[in-house]
Amino acid sequence: MASGIRFLDAEQTARRAEPLKRPDGSPAGELAVVSDPEQGHPVWAGVWTCDRRSWSSPFDVDETFHIVAGHLRISADDEVYDLTPGVTAFFPKGLRADWEVVEPVSAFVVIA
Repeated sequence: MASGIRFLDAEQTARRAEPLKRPDGSPAGELAVVSDPEQGHPVWAGVWTCDRRSWSSPFDVDETFHIVAGHLRISADDEVYDLTPGVTAFFPKGLRADWEVVEPVSAFVVIA
């Protein structure tokens, strides 16, 4: 493969998945990190999966989601955002939000 290119097949991505915890320590699905600045990459990126659940939590970083499967509903600033397959959305650091995984979700997430 060309220098610097990283390719992970579905099985390799799944093996990277680790539990993702909210600030209070409760579960928020699993995360398979693909790119991490601590490993010399320019941005943090990964695949997030989560079963049905809901919680309230602020965004502690700027996050961009691209929904691959499922349905994620985020309520913030008196608006409701329904993220379904094909939808891409950006949420800024500090935004207080209510999260609801309506249908089990799989999303590609980038934090820069």
